[in-house]
Amino acid sequence: MKAEQPSRTANFVALGRALADAGFSHVPDFRDPTARVFLNDRGKRGLGKVEDAAKGGKKSMRVESARVMADLIALRTATIDSAVREAVAGGARQLVILGAGYDGRAWRLPELAGVKVFEIDHPATQGDKRKRVEELPQAIGSVNFVAMDFAHESLARVLERAGHDQSLATCWIWEGVVMYLTRDVMHRTLAAIAGRSATGSTLI
Repeated sequence: MKAEQPSRTANFVALGRALADAGFSHVPDFRDPTARVFLNDRGKRGLGKVEDAAKGGKKSMRVESARVMADLIALRTATIDSAVREAVAGGARQLVILGAGYDGRAWRLPELAGVKVFEIDHPATQGDKRKRVEELPQAIGSVNFVAMDFAHESLARVLERAGHDQSLATCWIWEGVVMYLTRDVMHRTLAAIAGRSATGSTLI
């Protein structure tokens, strides 16, 4: 990603969730109404073209490709949602989302009521997201936006400053991030997670 621009990958994932929310996924009952809010102009055009193509009722490469993308993202999202619910039911009172992108869980998972949510991400992506969430209802979880560059900052120190309590069980989401990190940064991040994970914590 370019340092001054929101992540293209985060925009791609938001489009996949928006397509799934619009009914293009085979994952039963998948819903993520936050996804459309997070789409950039290109994403909105892409979603509109797929919806227009689907109205004709004929098979098209555009629609079939959209279904594959929607299934991929919806399956991943639903699986992680389930793991988050299980972690919270098991006692986690904090959720840390590493490389949060346009994650909408704090606005759509009722299980996060009373849970402190820390969204860690690059400043450019997070800045864009913070503008867009103004269009959403109030978050269910208590959201703390924490801007960070994983390559140059310490996750442990950043979380400590943000108010993360390492004595409380934490659910960590590390979704679609490791392929963009060097081995050293990945190991440092894992060490920080381990150091701030009380008994009962979960890493997804």
